[in-house]
Amino acid sequence: MAKQQQREKLQLEIAARERAEKKQQEYEERLKNMAEEMDRRNAELNEAQEMIRRLEEQLKQLQAAKEELENRQKVRENHQKIISLIMSLKNYYIILSMSS
Repeated sequence: MAKQQQREKLQLEIAARERAEKKQQEYEERLKNMAEEMDRRNAELNEAQEMIRRLEEQLKQLQAAKEELENRQKVRENHQKIISLIMSLKNYYIILSMSS
């Protein structure tokens, strides 16, 4: 009878150890999966940050190009104003010449 109890106790201990080992394996697997997920997320984050950096650089270039176009437009407008003033002065000179 004592041997039977000892055998049952041993079987219970073995079963408890197996359950503990199984849980340990499950935790290790979960930890591994979480680490892999974290690595994937970090890679996605790095990719997103690089895309943001590229987009910011493109924005700077577009802003500089816009500013250049605006400056050229102002120069063109000023050029047109000067031409218009010259034409007006020329017409005024002609009128003055004719009236003399």
